[in-house]
Amino acid sequence: MSGPFRKATSIVDKGFSPGAESNEILSIEILADGFTYAILDATQYKYTVLEHFVADEASGIHSLNDRLLQSAFNELPWLTRKYQKVYIAWFSPDLVLLPGEISGFTDQKTLLEYTGQIPDDHAVKTDRLNNLNGFAIYSFPSSVLHLLTSLFPLHRLRHTGSICIESLLSMLQLENHRPDMILHIRKSSFELLLFENNRLIFFQIFNYQYFDDLLYVLFYVLSNFKLEARNLKLMLLGEISLDSDRFTRISGYFRHVFFAERSDLFRYADGFDTIPHHYFYTLLSMNACG
Repeated sequence: MSGPFRKATSIVDKGFSPGAESNEILSIEILADGFTYAILDATQYKYTVLEHFVADEASGIHSLNDRLLQSAFNELPWLTRKYQKVYIAWFSPDLVLLPGEISGFTDQKTLLEYTGQIPDDHAVKTDRLNNLNGFAIYSFPSSVLHLLTSLFPLHRLRHTGSICIESLLSMLQLENHRPDMILHIRKSSFELLLFENNRLIFFQIFNYQYFDDLLYVLFYVLSNFKLEARNLKLMLLGEISLDSDRFTRISGYFRHVFFAERSDLFRYADGFDTIPHHYFYTLLSMNACG
């Protein structure tokens, strides 16, 4: 791809060929420094394509806008064809969770402003969280929303945190191996979830520059809940590998550390085995969230 993005990951099933979009589901995850998309063959319930694009370091991109996305999609014309369904996930750090009992709230912007100033050109969006029996509120650039609506008129938009929470809560209802804490690590941010008796008691998105920053925040949160790391089971997902220094450091603190698995609701093309199963967790969970 020309322009400010480079292709970091590309998995394409040998049997995939454009032209079957009416029987396929497109999922797109938009992050601050890039985007990822996957295509699911709805007739076989099989993921056939996954490609991940990141901003080149020399590009100076710190957040995506409608112009950059339009330019990228112009170079990937198969993305804008008519798919059976289109799911889009948007990442931003300003996510506020509300309990379901607060069903009559109207001033969403005021509630969200507790996390910081909302830019004038942003709209406020709300996701319904069925498994949590609550709502998630976040801001979204109006220009990007207009672009996505013009390209994908019937798309469903959700925050990445909403998808993460809903899919993980579904998993906890089915799995016997239940974590006390979940850490979803991205390049410059992470999501931290704490559970008590399979009930979510804490969720927050944090930015970080160095891994020491991540560890400091993690243990600060645990200290506020009066929890000891050595007594907790930790599940990891996102950008952390088994053979990394990051894994070695964090696994030394906890009683048991393990990685999330892909959903067995779907099949995966052979190329998906070249990446760890806990990578691209949000993207590959969108279809399970409905």
